[in-house]
Amino acid sequence: MVEDYSVRNLDQLDFDLITVLELDATQTNADIARKLGTSPNTIGRRLQRLLDRRIIKVAAVPDPAAMGYAVRALYGLNARHGSIDAVVDQIASYENVQYVLVTAGRYDLLAWAVFRDFEDMHQFNERKLGRVPSLSIFETMVEMKLIKSSWSLLTNDNPLIRRGHAAHDLDEVDLSLIRELEVYGRRAVSDLVENLAITSQTVRRRTQNLLDQGTIRIVTIPAPLILGYKTRAALLIRAAPGMIESVSNELAPHRSIQHIVIITGQNNIVAFTVFPDSDELARFIRMTLAKIEGIISHETLINLEFAKREFGLLTSEDHPQREPANFNQ
Repeated sequence: MVEDYSVRNLDQLDFDLITVLELDATQTNADIARKLGTSPNTIGRRLQRLLDRRIIKVAAVPDPAAMGYAVRALYGLNARHGSIDAVVDQIASYENVQYVLVTAGRYDLLAWAVFRDFEDMHQFNERKLGRVPSLSIFETMVEMKLIKSSWSLLTNDNPLIRRGHAAHDLDEVDLSLIRELEVYGRRAVSDLVENLAITSQTVRRRTQNLLDQGTIRIVTIPAPLILGYKTRAALLIRAAPGMIESVSNELAPHRSIQHIVIITGQNNIVAFTVFPDSDELARFIRMTLAKIEGIISHETLINLEFAKREFGLLTSEDHPQREPANFNQ
């Protein structure tokens, strides 16, 4: 559900705070206050307002491979006429499905899912997707390499992605910490000590280990609509053989592209984008995408709404209503 709140209600300090948090969500209020020339109490109040009004979310995002999910796949799905809602609800109910997008284009839905291995994926395709009554067809596009993953809107952090190939040796303390940080990535050490019944030294050491090993990233996730980004789209790109990675790397610096994944299938790259409006999307396709050497073809799927978005792997969020992905005034 979109709050009755817009970019017009934010002042420069709000934007500066979001910018600083996009660059490093783990900074203390005191550190942020020194950078922005204000008091820690002011930062605390402003941050809580941004969180309460769902303008931003700060959360730990785990690396699926580190958590034992060796396979990740993008699904393009089509529902029988008049049955999109039923299919959306069914797909969103599966625990291993992290994202479900309702789209306009070749597919009615796009969904991201994680699996322990290829047999796990095969069983999902056969026993779950294969038994959804109103699902007409689906296509499985396996993730081969994650090139970029960023939720930033005000900065172009483009972090180096360190996705592992094997599960990390995580014990119950590590898993408990990840659960807490998935809910709120800036949770106070004192709260973690109380909730998990461990020492502050253990909290700090274990959390730093999880960050250093790339098991989790603590990120700031702004709400695009509230910050004025009204158009979202997935670009399915077919690059020439031998140029898939070079095309992906050329796309990566563009701030409008948040996620880039090399996939299997007819198209070998998918890029998830966000723009202020449809004119900016069209300009990007005509002026930028068209000039990248190695692209054979591309197609655009407009994201109409989010039926599910799960940033964590150990916790679930409530999804009482779908969230629009685009908004036009």
